[in-house]
Amino acid sequence: MIKLNKLSRQACKRFFYINAFGRNESRTARRLRILRNWDRMAGATDEPHRSLREFTQEEVAAADVIISTIRFLMEDGCEDVEKLLRKRLETMIDYD
Repeated sequence: MIKLNKLSRQACKRFFYINAFGRNESRTARRLRILRNWDRMAGATDEPHRSLREFTQEEVAAADVIISTIRFLMEDGCEDVEKLLRKRLETMIDYD
């Protein structure tokens, strides 16, 4: 499994570097970014993605939702995304 915290930090630094999103972006704007990715996923198909041919458009769109959510968490100050996800998954398993 990838080291999500390390990879997320690297990605956030890169996003800031290429100005993919603003450092002073509001929480509402960050939430809207996630919703835009959900909208893209709703329109995605099971056809191969144009640049990641081994995955479908739906799979890549779902990954974009996950990535934008991780970015939201990190920008909001979550220091340990892996721990949060692990704990959340554990509580979901315990409810079954």
